[in-house]
Amino acid sequence: MVTTKRDGFASVCSDDSSDPRYRYTFIRTRTTGLRRATVILHNPVHRGDRADPTTGRCMTWLCSNGEIGEVAFVNLFAYRHRDPLALIALARSGVDVVGPSNDEHILAEIGRSDLVVVAWGAIPSRIDSTRASQVLALVKEPYCFGVNSGGSPIHPNRRGLSVSLSRRQYVGAG
Repeated sequence: MVTTKRDGFASVCSDDSSDPRYRYTFIRTRTTGLRRATVILHNPVHRGDRADPTTGRCMTWLCSNGEIGEVAFVNLFAYRHRDPLALIALARSGVDVVGPSNDEHILAEIGRSDLVVVAWGAIPSRIDSTRASQVLALVKEPYCFGVNSGGSPIHPNRRGLSVSLSRRQYVGAG
């Protein structure tokens, strides 16, 4: 189902999961016919039924120059939770926070995109010490919005309200 959010960008969420705990893809469109980007974030916080500041910022930053018209959002961890730190306890208790088909969705979106931006932030290693490097290995030319002091790609919520994509290739640690 396609919906237009308050920020004016159209959105469509994956509905291929019979388990509502997971969201694999969230696609937002400004206009068709332009280049496509994929942004790899940390984890989804909602079902895809509304816009949020994270995807809105990414859309503004990536679509403002008129080159990118659509952005697919995927995540290191497909498990939906409002508190990313809660994934640590969930993973330790045996919950599959990555998601049973998450890598397939990530690979599919990367394959459809002209640009891939990694933006998962600093805490993935506390949930799964190898997850960030596994996903980073899937991306041929990863870009980012900046790098944290520990070498991880900055999450959009850790940037100001205005930023442009750094054209330097991201080669940091997960």
